[in-house]
Parts: sequence; C-alpha cells; structure tokens
Amino acid sequence: MLTLAVPKGRILDHITPHFAALGIEPEADFYDPASRKLAFACRGLHDEADGGLRIIRIRNSDAPTFVAQGAADLAICGDDHIRELHLQEVYAPVDLGIATCRLVLAAPRAADLTQAGIRIATSFPNLARKYCLAQGIDASFLDLRGAVELAPQNGLADAIVDLTESGTTLRQHQLEIRAEILQVSAHLIINRTRFKTQRALLDRWIGRFQSVFEGG
Repeated sequence: MLTLAVPKGRILDHITPHFAALGIEPEADFYDPASRKLAFACRGLHDEADGGLRIIRIRNSDAPTFVAQGAADLAICGDDHIRELHLQEVYAPVDLGIATCRLVLAAPRAADLTQAGIRIATSFPNLARKYCLAQGIDASFLDLRGAVELAPQNGLADAIVDLTESGTTLRQHQLEIRAEILQVSAHLIINRTRFKTQRALLDRWIGRFQSVFEGG
C-alpha cells in the first residue's frame, strides 16, 4: 500500500479536481469540511497492479519531511518547501504547474535595503539567505511562521521574503515587491528509496501524473 500526502489549503483545492483523471477516489468524508480525519482510504484505482492507496492530509511545509522520512511514499508539495529543505531523499519528477505563486523580497517603499545589517522576516530562511548572498545583501533573518507581512510595520524587520499570488496582501500592508526570488508551483515528490525498491509501481504513478498535468 502506498501513502500519498496532500497539503491542506490552496494546493488541495487545485489538486482535487484532477483526482478522477488520476484514478484516485478518496472515501466520502475526505471532502467533508467538518471532518477532522487526516487519513483516508481510496477506491477507484485503475488496475490491481497499483496496489492499495491511502491519502493523508498534512501541512505543505511538512510534505518533504514526510516523504524523506518514509512516512509518505508520494506527496504533492510546492517547490518553495522542496527547495527550502533540500532533502536528499526527496525526488521531484513532475512539475504539476498548479497552485502557482512567487517567492519575493518585499519592503516598505522608504526602506533602504542597501545598508548593512538589514533584518528580513521570512518562513524561508534558507532560500532568503541564499538569495541575499548571491545579491550581496548584508542581512540577518528572523524565522516567522505566520503574519510575516506585519513584521516591518511592527519594527521586527526591515523587509520580508514571502509568497504572493497577486501582491494584494503586500500592498495592503504598505509593502512593495523589490525582487522576485522564485516562481513556485506544486510538484509530485517521491521518496528516493521507495522509488528504487518499487520502481515499476511508482513509474506508473509518475506516468499518470505526467499524462494529466503535462499532456504526456
């Protein structure tokens, strides 16, 4: 039996309309917003060779760790978190091209980001540090897991590195985009060890995702 991890929230909203084409049919309460269950059986697989499948719902940021540690065989995950954690046991064979957004550096209009020792608030300290080193920006980093946009307003930071779709939330907090760091989309990720030991089975799942999302 394989375990597929699917993030809650925006990526879940983008992936579930494709479940039928992928041959995935979760039990009915998977779609119940009042359900607190996190693990669900599946029906409707294409053929017996697929074996069993169950789905677990997790946070997007946890998906690479679940896969790397073998708690999930496959997962759907934004490549922001794949790149941020950069775990060797995570293999990302398919870019699904859904749930797209951007990782950006943003700051108040008056902020001078050329001065030494600026403070950057972010949930992506590794990606932010890598970008700043490449650009010669002298910065320290404050790891925040929510309400990152509030950090400059409240004196915690001079700038932020965060995700945005349209930029509306940034503008509402008097922040402007100074640079685009990364284009982000959801990917299929697989545990490398499981891929070696169950190559034929996982190749079928890769092919199915490629057919649905890449037209292969």
